[in-house]
Amino acid sequence: RGTTSLTQNNQALFVVDGVPFNNNNTNEDRPAANETTATQNDGWGGYDYGNNAMDINPDDVESITVLKGAAATALYGSRAANGVILITTKKGKLAASGKKRIGVTWNAGVEMTQADLSTAPHYQDQYGGGYGPFYDNEGVPGAEDYYFFYADLDGDGDKELIAPTPEDASWGHKFDENLMVVQWDNLDPLNPSKYAVERPWVAGANEIDYWFENGIQWTNNLSFDVANDKGAMRFSYANFDQTGIVANSRIMRHNLNFQGTYNFTKKFTLETNVTYTNLNAYGRYGTGYDGMNPMQQLGQWFQRNVDLKRMEEGWLRPNGEQLSWNSSYYDDLHPIYADNPYWTRNKNFETDGRDRVFGYVFGKYDITNDLAFTARFSADVYSTYQEERIAVSSVDPSYYSHFTQNFQELNTELMLRYNHSWDNISLTAMLGGNFRQDEATTFLGQTVGGLVVPNLYTVANSVSPARVTENDVNSSVNSVFGSASLGFKNFIYLDVTGRNDWSSTMKSPTKEDPNEAISYFYPSVSLSFLLTELNGLNDISWLSLLKLRGNYAEVGNDAPPYATQSTYTQNTSYGNYALFSVNSTLQNPDLVPERTKGWEVGLETRFLNNRIGLDFAYYRTDSYDQILPVLVSPFTGVTRMWVNGGQIENTGFEITLLTTPIQKKDWRWDLNVNWWKNKNEVIELFEGVDNLLIYSAWDVSINATVG
Repeated sequence: RGTTSLTQNNQALFVVDGVPFNNNNTNEDRPAANETTATQNDGWGGYDYGNNAMDINPDDVESITVLKGAAATALYGSRAANGVILITTKKGKLAASGKKRIGVTWNAGVEMTQADLSTAPHYQDQYGGGYGPFYDNEGVPGAEDYYFFYADLDGDGDKELIAPTPEDASWGHKFDENLMVVQWDNLDPLNPSKYAVERPWVAGANEIDYWFENGIQWTNNLSFDVANDKGAMRFSYANFDQTGIVANSRIMRHNLNFQGTYNFTKKFTLETNVTYTNLNAYGRYGTGYDGMNPMQQLGQWFQRNVDLKRMEEGWLRPNGEQLSWNSSYYDDLHPIYADNPYWTRNKNFETDGRDRVFGYVFGKYDITNDLAFTARFSADVYSTYQEERIAVSSVDPSYYSHFTQNFQELNTELMLRYNHSWDNISLTAMLGGNFRQDEATTFLGQTVGGLVVPNLYTVANSVSPARVTENDVNSSVNSVFGSASLGFKNFIYLDVTGRNDWSSTMKSPTKEDPNEAISYFYPSVSLSFLLTELNGLNDISWLSLLKLRGNYAEVGNDAPPYATQSTYTQNTSYGNYALFSVNSTLQNPDLVPERTKGWEVGLETRFLNNRIGLDFAYYRTDSYDQILPVLVSPFTGVTRMWVNGGQIENTGFEITLLTTPIQKKDWRWDLNVNWWKNKNEVIELFEGVDNLLIYSAWDVSINATVG
């Protein structure tokens, strides 16, 4: 439902079986391999490492529910300001009284994938490589317009026409099958059988479609469950193996899951669910305007006379260096702008992996028939590594980086639940508290100035002193929350929720106690009417449901860690002297949480025993006190400063068509179609600021502008 924060988190919160699931990624905020400060955010390169939701085994998922709007998410805290993806996994089910049950399920699948070339560039077949007639070859037969180099390569006394390899465009000499030219793959003197061999000046036969391969994906899932009338458990194993659509790319994942439930007494139940995931990959695709992304040259900078099959066959020279179509000169074979894409895929590839454990232990004790106490401890722990390399003989300086990240989130949650019905009144209530601890440690080691020894990829193999960065980020949130749902005659329902958070990232040193966290409260209230419970409507056989609803809610969003307190960064030492620097963005001890207020009205209908339905919603949200890093004068010693300011408004409506085309005893098929429209508008920014630069590259920028 639109962007609610200009600079902070805008993704939905994933919740798996009631456990918050970290779905962060490392695709951004990392220097590119060419040692510039450009990041993937700005479109300058980097690898697509995906997000952490890929650790979930789809075969373990029983259902997915999307919660939209602030009222539906107020109980999940500030991270749920943009909605919640509720995932419920499969669990073992109790057997009938006095019975036992054992079950085994196995399924396997294979899927073939191909690149969608509908948006691929269409190449012209009239002109070959070159920028234009720039060479002083006057009087050369067949080269009157001076499009080629002209030299005696093989020493036989006759000069040959040589393709203009330094030029990465196709505005050169018109194709002519009778014109013989020495091309890029015949310029290597270490390959005497091909050196100085001429061939016709024609378009390459194998175009961009040759670059892509047929991918294949194998999946295997095995599950085992056993149960009696007091307990049940389920164990599953899944294997995922995918080969990509370009050379030297593969992702492999293993999932192990155990879930168990046992009723120790009629009042006490214990449940646990633990998942282990191991993921390994290599050759992920490069992105953006970067040499690690071969589509940069295949889609923009290229010579039409170059054949992809010849590049695949001739990318490696006998001395271990690369041979590119884009060499600096006919006697200097080091590439000037573009690596051979097959060199990129076979030499400049990345490797990565992740080990992860997530799950919970849940206990429930029924104090009375109406009152229950529950306790849940959950953990999400993972360790990931990423290696990126650039080989000696590449366009960019040789390079190696090793990145590791260790993350853990621990949640302890206690709740009292109450459920009771009177003659015409029903009440469901809950009161609870949660303590959350997050810790993320990262290490990034990068070579500087190239590699001393080719093909040795270690940080210690750096020409200049290596660049090493370590971070340890800790945060915590304490929360109390509650809800109450009051129903009258199954016709009208009033729901109220409230949550109060104390976030460690919002501590203010201007208070008497600088370690005291800022408290922020956000409530919600909703009212719904089941009109089909009214006399006159409950007798209509084809009308299954007619529901009118409305709600109002507020949600907060805290600041990133250390945005309120200044910290120092330790830099590479100068001799025996340690060097430190302050952050280029000035911290602000007076920051307050971002806030989002929203309301929604809706109408929901069902017809023909719930086989067809329609859901309509109109909403508006206002997000204010945005946490913004606004530009300040560099004469202050910093470039930006964290401030509160700005307001974003989202208005829109959604229409969802709900259908069940097929419904049998053993299975059903639901088909839903959703149409929506959202208008997002920046109402105001910080005082004196009417434009905020979000990202920029070249002459293109993404801005948040008032109005």
